[in-house]
Amino acid sequence: MAGISALFVSARSLRAIGIAVWLVSALLFAGVFSLAVAFQGREAVRTNVAHGIADVQRLVSNVDKAFDELARSVTSPPCGTFYMRQLRRVAYLPDGLSEFFHVEDGKVICTLSAEHLETAHGIGPPDFVREGTAPTSFWLDRDLGFTGLSGMVGTIVQRGNFATVIPPEHITLALPPWIDAEAVVVSPAGRWWHRAGKERIHQDVLIAGTGIVWTDANGPAIRAMTCNDDRHYCISTRIYLANVAAYSPSLILLIVVFAALGASWVTRVVRGLIQRYWSFEARFLRNLNAQSLICAYQPILDMSTNRIAGCEVLVRWRDVDDSIVYPDAFLPIVARHDMMRRLTTLIVSRAATELGDRLPSGVLLQVNVNIFPSELDAAAIEAAFQPLRALSDRFVVALEIIESDALPLELVQSEIETLRRAGYRIYLDDFGTGYSTIRHVAALEIDGIKLDKAFAMAPDGTVMAEMLHHAVGMVRSAGRKVVVEGVETAARLAQLREKTDHVDFVQGYHISRPLDIDGFAAFLREQMPAAKTAARQAA
Repeated sequence: MAGISALFVSARSLRAIGIAVWLVSALLFAGVFSLAVAFQGREAVRTNVAHGIADVQRLVSNVDKAFDELARSVTSPPCGTFYMRQLRRVAYLPDGLSEFFHVEDGKVICTLSAEHLETAHGIGPPDFVREGTAPTSFWLDRDLGFTGLSGMVGTIVQRGNFATVIPPEHITLALPPWIDAEAVVVSPAGRWWHRAGKERIHQDVLIAGTGIVWTDANGPAIRAMTCNDDRHYCISTRIYLANVAAYSPSLILLIVVFAALGASWVTRVVRGLIQRYWSFEARFLRNLNAQSLICAYQPILDMSTNRIAGCEVLVRWRDVDDSIVYPDAFLPIVARHDMMRRLTTLIVSRAATELGDRLPSGVLLQVNVNIFPSELDAAAIEAAFQPLRALSDRFVVALEIIESDALPLELVQSEIETLRRAGYRIYLDDFGTGYSTIRHVAALEIDGIKLDKAFAMAPDGTVMAEMLHHAVGMVRSAGRKVVVEGVETAARLAQLREKTDHVDFVQGYHISRPLDIDGFAAFLREQMPAAKTAARQAA
């Protein structure tokens, strides 16, 4: 889970996700726009094909009407003078049919052009028969020389003893060049004959099927087939999107532009959603719980005994990508969302469990926990600190008030007095750089002052380094204990030892870095047995 979460936390991963979203969106938009263009093209195909099919349908209708007229009006004996005269009257109709035969037993006896044939001409079995109330037989692409129409080829259609000739169909497929089309005549058995357009398109449509095919060898394609009412004339079409691109570069440019704009919009939306959901603040608020908190313990040295008197509980937070986040990053969020009390409750619960389970028995330690001034409610603190207070035979609780704003002395003082009576020790944290003044030190009934680490960490000879000793003197003159944090070197510790009567406790990397519970327990075992009495003497 942490590995997946890291994808949404890392700035580099977010950039990669943004690029991936843009590419996928661009492809999708391009596909949608291309599909829209293809569908529009298909509609244009349908319109044009419909005209072609309508022409074919009119021809078929004319043939049927001609046969109906022949059956009604040609009543003379076959092949006689009056018979031919009656045939000519039908041939003069404006239907495009001008050649008629008389057929008996599969043989042409006479034709309108050649009249009575010297020898009956057998036309053989038909290519297909259109069934119905009046079955109609078709012979496709036959030589009409026997009729006297030398050099002509046409389709012979027979119903009863009458036959007519359909001249070669000149089907005009007025389609854009990027559309492949073929007009065919189809028999009931499925055999077909090419009539116009590009050959083998009908075969391709039959094999691949109609509709959209994205896995075509030549790229995405749309195939369709439109037939007349009796499905003997069909026009099959195929559109390759690659052909559209080749013949319409401006259209492709338009698709690319729209796809890029659409992908940019989607990317902004997706990045916004990801950033809102996976922002540090959102992650922290969503995942602040006992499992995500980490407690670290920094030992506090008693200067009078040179033993460890206690520890300050420091909090860390484990992010969803397993990285460790320090308080300066999330405390502003805690304050902004009024979650200080919740955070303190989680810290105390975690610290009580770890300290109670892992530390050596028989050691009384002072446990310092930071609180905000807004948390100075004795009843609420007593409820939050109950897990530690239940271990009062092993731990003394000290509250370090973090000066996030000016202290309202009148309101704070009564709560401090109540807490001290209950057994808590009270310290002001970060004295010298926050809102505290010497007036706070004198006015508030507190146990001690923790000097800001800026004093101890200042280089020798600087103003801050010189002020360290003056600050210690002011605090001691108010009768409060002094804790100096930020002791990083042996030289600084030695300087503070020269004023042992002034500095009560120190902490810093020279004493020990903040330790996890196992490290702190091991550190304490190295200090035993003298550590068992150090905290009692400090009290």
